[in-house]
Amino acid sequence: GEEGAGKTTLVNRFIEQLDEQVYQVAYLKSTEANEVEVLALICKLFGLPYENLTKGILLNQFKAYLHATHQSKRKVILIFDDAHYLVPKTLEEIRMLSNFQSDNHSLVQSFFIAQEPFIETINQANFEQLKQRIISSWKMKDLNLEESKDYIHYRLKNAGWSIASPFENNTFDLIHSFTQGNPKQINIFCHRLFIFAAKNNLQCFKIEHIRLVIAELKFEHCE
Repeated sequence: GEEGAGKTTLVNRFIEQLDEQVYQVAYLKSTEANEVEVLALICKLFGLPYENLTKGILLNQFKAYLHATHQSKRKVILIFDDAHYLVPKTLEEIRMLSNFQSDNHSLVQSFFIAQEPFIETINQANFEQLKQRIISSWKMKDLNLEESKDYIHYRLKNAGWSIASPFENNTFDLIHSFTQGNPKQINIFCHRLFIFAAKNNLQCFKIEHIRLVIAELKFEHCE
């Protein structure tokens, strides 16, 4: 999904719903770290020794951890957020981790959370083996008009808003058009809109208020 589509929010929600007694999860905010640095970080997140160790030692102890976890009927999950930043050698090392198996079952499952450039990377010929290991993929799309409206009302409710919506119905078309239904952009716009409301003691938003805030944001962007 594109930047601001809500990928990280969705993943965090996914992790919260996992049974900690069954799933052991390592969440990595991906950088351009090399393969040894990523292996060390994985070991660190699972409470294993990681400082000043060679790649071979890191791999062996992680493999032992995977087998021990499997024997205790638990599952190991690796989640790589911003995976489009991973360098080729690191991606290949992550693929190799899927070779750790027991009774023809993989001992670790990996999730890649990324923007569009990641698709371009794995479509390269030298990543054919990695591409073959991907069993499922999904692209997050921006919200449509009704979804954007529901999203704004959901955020208001979770913030403690208990009275009627402050938005007049004709304002949502303009908000959606400006933000393109991108959750991050909706958040930024509504944050600025409510500051505008506080400064001007507004109780509801009319189309002219939406246009004023859009003009402010466009002016700042041009600067």
